[in-house]
Amino acid sequence: MESSQSSSPSRAASADRDAWKRILAARDAQPSEPWAEDEIASLRDFNLRAGASDATIENIARLSDARTLMVVAGQQAGIFLTPLYILYKAVAAVKWARRLADLLDRPVVPAFWIVSEDHDFDEIAQVRYLDKDGKIARWTYPGEGAEPAQIRGRSVFDVPMDKPALERFLDLLNDTTYPTEFKDDAIGRWRSHIRESEGFEDFFARGMTDLMGASGLVLVSPRLAPVRRRAVPILRREIENPGRSTELVLQAGRALAEDGRHPSLHRRGDEANFFLYRDGLRCKVTIDGDRFVVRAPGSEETVDRPDADALLEELERSPEHFSPNAILRPLVQDLAFPVLAMVAGPGERQYLPQLRDTYAFFGLTPAAALPRPRAIIVEPRIERHMTRLGVGLEAVAREDWTGIEEAFLHSADAGDGLAAIDALRESHADLLERARARLGELASNPSVAGALDKTGSAIRGALDRLESRVRDEIRREEETAGNHLNRVLDVLRPDQAPQERILSPLAPFLVNYGPAFVSWLFDTLDLDESSVQVLRLSAIRDALRTGGGES
Repeated sequence: MESSQSSSPSRAASADRDAWKRILAARDAQPSEPWAEDEIASLRDFNLRAGASDATIENIARLSDARTLMVVAGQQAGIFLTPLYILYKAVAAVKWARRLADLLDRPVVPAFWIVSEDHDFDEIAQVRYLDKDGKIARWTYPGEGAEPAQIRGRSVFDVPMDKPALERFLDLLNDTTYPTEFKDDAIGRWRSHIRESEGFEDFFARGMTDLMGASGLVLVSPRLAPVRRRAVPILRREIENPGRSTELVLQAGRALAEDGRHPSLHRRGDEANFFLYRDGLRCKVTIDGDRFVVRAPGSEETVDRPDADALLEELERSPEHFSPNAILRPLVQDLAFPVLAMVAGPGERQYLPQLRDTYAFFGLTPAAALPRPRAIIVEPRIERHMTRLGVGLEAVAREDWTGIEEAFLHSADAGDGLAAIDALRESHADLLERARARLGELASNPSVAGALDKTGSAIRGALDRLESRVRDEIRREEETAGNHLNRVLDVLRPDQAPQERILSPLAPFLVNYGPAFVSWLFDTLDLDESSVQVLRLSAIRDALRTGGGES
């Protein structure tokens, strides 16, 4: 894995130097307050509990410097870091931070915001991986038929871990995946994380820290006391102006629709853009006249009806009771930290334009949105299947799944073989007729005529048997091609969805290639590629299997 603080900027970054200078000027015009020592201590302790490297601790210390900038990525705390694009975001944040540090001659810290306040546990509970047969396997926490205790309505950081259930998944993974030289270590690391973790946020942080090694990535929990305190000005303005931020989001959505684009943020006009914790539950808040209605998750039962003054008093006294939703979270992030740029996935980049007026209302300028790299990883065995049948990787880059399927299914095409048999039938019938003509009167002799008929019947029977055997072989080849196709699509297009949104990095990639898989991602992911990247593991297989690269 790369370890230097800076690297040579690409041609694309060099060409955009002036643009980045303008973005930097806007950021410097609304500087984030440098972090005080007690705040740094809180963030440092959180990262140290997860096993942070010296590089990460040094980056946290840089937050006390007013010149420090940040590139941030974020995602829900998917179990076992599922899906793959979580890792792509983290790698991209580190690579962008290094590039911009060199480009702007400023300290730039990479960070990953763990979205552990989210209370939709179903979004992170499923792990999908490839088994030893190359087929998609699924496991859902806490296991089939089990009833999750104390999950509904609770933030992920507050959900108790069923450690035996997580251990059982690793047992299942061990039993159902192909043995490799890296498997015991990969599974063993996660067993250690399970034993040492206090909850799912901690579990995610330990896994991420383990994989990112000495990259310097700083992990952020939204429930850290300094983050809560720094969110207070935004939440105060939200309470003092009930419904205004929602109105601005809806207005921006209507403007996008009039421009022929599709708004992705949809809100009811009476919704506040924060949740309140009541009895451990993350409760939705709506606006009813001069009151805020706090509703229990699931049942929508009213549990509280405070007015603005009561909420403002509670905010000053207990900011940990308040939780920004998806609309206010990026604003809190940009106020709490000196965020220059955010690594955003396709969905995030679609809704960020709807927040521009909301940012202005809160006196903030949005961070630059950097596209999260999109990638499809092709293992050597998959590439062999495709090469044998003449299917090029350019079809994968185009995501031409229909073309790939047709190529596989037509690889055992019966046309030529059956056409050859039909040609034999026609030629043998023609030869018999010509023989009859040349025999003349002899052909009418009963014994000769009978022999000719028997010869024709024997040839037709032989051709029928040949055709039957050819058809059997074609069916076997079609079945084989179909199996190969299913294996290819299970890896490249699992569940008919993008690979990066489905597969866990744990299997097949960490199990098959070890921690050096992440080093390879650092070397291979291209920040400047806007289309889907096809990453060929065969190109570095030997280096990975001999432990090449740092972790």
